[in-house]
Amino acid sequence: LKCNHCITCPAQRLLLLEGGPGSPSCLLGGKHSVSWGFEDMLPTPDNSTGGAESKDTDLGRCLATDGLYLYTTNSSGRGLSKLGSGLHGTLRGFVYCRNEELEPGWVVFSSSRLLHRPSSFDAKPHQLCQVVDPFTLQVCQIVPMPAHHFPVGSSMTTLHLCSDGTYLYWVWSPASLNEKTQKGHSVFMDVFHLSTQTGLCVADILQERVILTRKEGESSKCLNELLLSRMSRFRASHSATLAALTGSAITNTVKEEQSAVNTSCGLPLKTLRKTPMYVCGTYLVMLVSPPGVSGSSATRSLFGGTSSLSSLKILASSLVFNLADGQFSSRADLIDAPGSSLGRGAQVAGLGTCYDALNNLIWTCSSDYIDQWCNPGNQAFHHVCHRLGVSHVIKEPKEETVATGEVINQLLHHVGAMCIHQLNLLAASSNSLPLEALLGKQHPIEARHFGSICDIMEKAMVNGDTCIIRCILVVFQVVFRFFNPQSEQDRESVRRSGLLLWQLLMAPVDQIGTEIQREVCLAISSGLNTLYQGELELNKLLKLVLTEGERNSGLSQLRDVILTNLAEQLQKNRFGSEDDDHYRLNDELLHYVLKTVVRESCLVITKCQTVARDDFQKLLSTVPVVSPCLRYLMAVQNHLLSNTILIRPDESDDSDSSLQGETMKVQELQSSILSLATKILVGCDEVLETLQQVTTALINSDISDRETRLKGLEQVTKATMLGHLLPVLLTSLMHPTLQTLTLADALMPQLVQLVLYTSQVSMASLLEIFYYV
Repeated sequence: LKCNHCITCPAQRLLLLEGGPGSPSCLLGGKHSVSWGFEDMLPTPDNSTGGAESKDTDLGRCLATDGLYLYTTNSSGRGLSKLGSGLHGTLRGFVYCRNEELEPGWVVFSSSRLLHRPSSFDAKPHQLCQVVDPFTLQVCQIVPMPAHHFPVGSSMTTLHLCSDGTYLYWVWSPASLNEKTQKGHSVFMDVFHLSTQTGLCVADILQERVILTRKEGESSKCLNELLLSRMSRFRASHSATLAALTGSAITNTVKEEQSAVNTSCGLPLKTLRKTPMYVCGTYLVMLVSPPGVSGSSATRSLFGGTSSLSSLKILASSLVFNLADGQFSSRADLIDAPGSSLGRGAQVAGLGTCYDALNNLIWTCSSDYIDQWCNPGNQAFHHVCHRLGVSHVIKEPKEETVATGEVINQLLHHVGAMCIHQLNLLAASSNSLPLEALLGKQHPIEARHFGSICDIMEKAMVNGDTCIIRCILVVFQVVFRFFNPQSEQDRESVRRSGLLLWQLLMAPVDQIGTEIQREVCLAISSGLNTLYQGELELNKLLKLVLTEGERNSGLSQLRDVILTNLAEQLQKNRFGSEDDDHYRLNDELLHYVLKTVVRESCLVITKCQTVARDDFQKLLSTVPVVSPCLRYLMAVQNHLLSNTILIRPDESDDSDSSLQGETMKVQELQSSILSLATKILVGCDEVLETLQQVTTALINSDISDRETRLKGLEQVTKATMLGHLLPVLLTSLMHPTLQTLTLADALMPQLVQLVLYTSQVSMASLLEIFYYV
């Protein structure tokens, strides 16, 4: 294959596309997922002391995430609190641990490390940041600034510290906040790569320093300003009324521009200090208040979030800068997000925000609410390449000819990147659009093309080419969603792909690696109904992964992925039709799931007695976390109880057949609840027996931290099925719909045994209290 020296070869040009065009990352109203209230349990900043100087140097809230937990400071950047995000089994809003003494600064999560840069490091140019233990939130190491990389100038001011999950981005300016003349100062961005050398974290320069540049007048006027300018030809009262309705303030923007001294990125230095920023790996995004809207006036409209006029209000603007050269790229306005914290009246300045590389999400945090947003842009190219197991550095060919195998690899890398973007799109759209609507836009794949994919996978497995294997596994995850086998040739291709996937799944993990094993599980789970036609085959697979999962890491991971997906489907279709019943496993499979949950609960309770002191503190900082098996049982229980308690008869149809149908449906649900409740109560008895044994053993022991372990045992117990299943079940059984003689007669023996075990555990705890008194 000939390559022109002036024009890059087609394969090279495809790689430069980074998987296809995409929108820049920003906050959009249509991408807002959920908002929930929280309390960080950190001291409230005292604004009465410090005066104006302290107010100017306040940092605002800082937010970081590892994909499971959220790490937030208080509203002035002081302290650190670890909260559950509600993803991957964590308990949403629960404070796992906190450090009230951490000095003001910025916190990020980069390269599997929790990092913190205190504002005092601006006076210590030889220090970059410090490593924080994610379990105790205590500082454990100071990371030095790379050699010969000290900032120029006599003073410097850190404006923000960001991370895309892989690299560290330091935004700063060689100026002081107290300088009178700040015009003309540049805003620099340094990018670092973290590594471990001799057991210590070390930072290295990744790319040359860039200046964040935004020319005057590059951003367009906000929608409110346009509306107000159109109303100016009419009476002034109309403009004032519109400003009040939309939550805007009529300000003299010309006077503001003259009084504000801007930096190279178009914002004053003191404003940048509190400007929320995040980095997705391709862009740096600054969240600013729209022009002409003061922070105090950015409140909800008089008619609330449902008013058509309130939807015209711009809540915030995303200023997007390219990471490669620091140039301003675009601006996007956040308009329609009435349920977000900004829509509820939170100010943009001082907001905490970060990018979640694990889930491809954006998080924002005000003083009262945490918001979850889908990232509208494509994942950064180095994130995509990391998942595919290839280098993100695109090298120019040194010779005029390129080997055919290299061209094929580059084409596969491009296809793999496209499929990852497609998977992210499907995940982001699953909350707003049904999968059928998305599938209808796709062209069905032909059998010969599917067979070609299997040919490539088979050859890669023979040659041991892990990069191509990972690319094809990602392709399978997309293809299985669109492929519907009709002919015998189609079914033969499906059987062939299933054999290839199963061969990879059963291979030793040290031979294929954990990344390939994870992608295999995702591929099988996405094609579950395609690979296993019929209920009999599917139940056979589920029985295998549930019974043999503890003895095989691949089967264990496949079990977790399948149960997580089934739980999500049950949660989305809680009040769905009878078609959703196939997400509920039969009694035999539920029994295997329950056995795993009981074993997990007993194991975590036993750890309170057996693990070392440091490991026990780590355990307390990571519970409660719901396992996939427990999460599925919770979803099944909530599905049954919700449909039973909230069932409503059809008032428009009062015929005998309709009433008889409703009665039969209630009886069927009650029968399912009885079967599940019996299993859960029996399992709780076993867990309570273990709890009693551990409590008694701790009381009779002479370990130095006995009191701490007994107090922590309560928190650990709430993380088991005793805390997640039992309270909901017992409360729901008090509903009139479930107060039947059949249920009472069947559950009475288990309830009596449950009372006996809880009484014994409570008595042991009381004896311990009397002992200390």
